[in-house]
Amino acid sequence: GFVPSKYFGLDWNNVYAGSLHCETPIGGDEVISGEVYAYNYDGNPCSIEVAAPSTFSVLGMKLVPFRTDRLEVTLEGYDDADVLKISVTVTLGSNSEPTVVELDGFHDLGRLVISTSVEPFDCTDCSGDEVSVAMDDIRLFIDD
Repeated sequence: GFVPSKYFGLDWNNVYAGSLHCETPIGGDEVISGEVYAYNYDGNPCSIEVAAPSTFSVLGMKLVPFRTDRLEVTLEGYDDADVLKISVTVTLGSNSEPTVVELDGFHDLGRLVISTSVEPFDCTDCSGDEVSVAMDDIRLFIDD
């Protein structure tokens, strides 16, 4: 199901939790470190937010593409006034190996938006959740 609002003190929008105990579109047990992973539902952008004046920081995460060998993932960090502070686009390859993404500069955020795209690549059969990204080991904390 969807990650509940206020989980870890944050609002999780369009973030779905998957389990290895269900049929999954990712490569298998070696892809993620635990039994549960998160992904952007139906390939639509997802976000993690905190109510102002609080902020949070994201240090990194593991990313794995769903049902495609190539995927672009864009991570955008906004401050508590919803002004874009930082943006990084990562190209993911094989869906059998996670990509560890270290996020330098993703500090004092009010919102993190994660979006996916296969447009730069030849993926004529991709649609819907086929452009989702599995996220695991998300390292974040609420700032003091």
